[in-house]
Amino acid sequence: MADIRGYYAALGVEPGVPRAEIARAYRQQAKEWHPDKNSAPDASAKFKIISEAYSVLRDESKRAAYDAACAAADEEIQKKVVVEAVSCSRCKKVTAQPRYLIFWNVVAILYGGRASPVQGVFCAACARIAGWKATLVTSLFGWLGILGIAWTPWFGFRNAFGGQKPPDIESRLVWRNAMAFFSQGNVPLAAALAQRVIDLKGMYAQEAREFTDHLKSHGYTKNQTLRDPWKVHPAEVAARLVLMLIVPVGFVVWISKSSGPSVSPGPDTLLSTSPPIYAAADKPSAPSVPGCTSPPPNGAILSGDQPTAVQGHSLEVMNSGAAPAIVKVRNAETGLLLISFFVAKSASVKISSLQDGSYRIQYAFGQDLAEDCQNFQSIGGAGEFPLETLATQYETDKVVTQRLSYTLYTVVGGNVHPTSISTGSFNAP
Repeated sequence: MADIRGYYAALGVEPGVPRAEIARAYRQQAKEWHPDKNSAPDASAKFKIISEAYSVLRDESKRAAYDAACAAADEEIQKKVVVEAVSCSRCKKVTAQPRYLIFWNVVAILYGGRASPVQGVFCAACARIAGWKATLVTSLFGWLGILGIAWTPWFGFRNAFGGQKPPDIESRLVWRNAMAFFSQGNVPLAAALAQRVIDLKGMYAQEAREFTDHLKSHGYTKNQTLRDPWKVHPAEVAARLVLMLIVPVGFVVWISKSSGPSVSPGPDTLLSTSPPIYAAADKPSAPSVPGCTSPPPNGAILSGDQPTAVQGHSLEVMNSGAAPAIVKVRNAETGLLLISFFVAKSASVKISSLQDGSYRIQYAFGQDLAEDCQNFQSIGGAGEFPLETLATQYETDKVVTQRLSYTLYTVVGGNVHPTSISTGSFNAP
């Protein structure tokens, strides 16, 4: 039976209880809510409702008239259509606090791409699953095109934080459920949802306030606290953001490992890099014989002649090691020394006009030059690069030569690895 004025609810009893039970309940409630004993702000109003309820329900005729009015109200309620609660568009289950959300799947390839919305009314559980799916699709396929590079951070960030929420839609859905549960007789849940609508401050906030005031005027003062199933967990947001960055970070790591200077297949450039064979000692031993009195400048020719080919190839050596170096160019077939030159530490030297042929490039590190200024008194380490063959190509409108480029220090991803040689091999004429 309906409790149209909330008298039974005010006393905390069910309709149809004996008058003695009503009297007992009144004494208990009056003792608790009497303004002289209860300092709560609403104690006086509550005591007034309790007294009014007791004055009606203790009197047989007044109670009979009240019960008849409640029965008539029951008949009117039965005639009304029960409002259906909102269901999740994914699992089809009724959810007390639904949300309308939009997630985005970004798929891009080269210059094309699209951002497709995945939207609907969600319960919290289905929204979490949809958010993860959208994040996974966007992270895997969003970075593969020009448009995706711009779209993926924008839409991926929205997916990570629970999707896009259109304004006022949540307020409308929760208000609909408040009325639905009220029509089904679940007044506590209806009142709690109405308070949620008030907190959202949306377009239905005023109606929710009027509904709440109506319940209070009829003696309903219970407050049910709603659990928030939509609370954003920072760890989950962080995990989605990390997932979104896996592809670009992995791509950068792959590029950093696989890129770097490498041999060019074209005839106009031949680039070679190598890790060091020798690192000079911090404290080199003192020379036992007279040394070079006039150290040569960087790039000085120590032996042999400067190449003079009209259309020749070039050789560039970069030394960023801790000691000076001497570089020797030998004929690969005869082993004869063609030219040697000095490369100061932290410097580079370029030799031009090399003729066609096969060459072996040797180098050695040291600290002090011998008296002839053409060799080191003591070699700390020597190495030889793989054989190189240079050949000029003649095309219709141009002559194409090659360029050898070596580094005498560690290069990440270097593609040429020298071999160690003995001091005798390096000092051979």
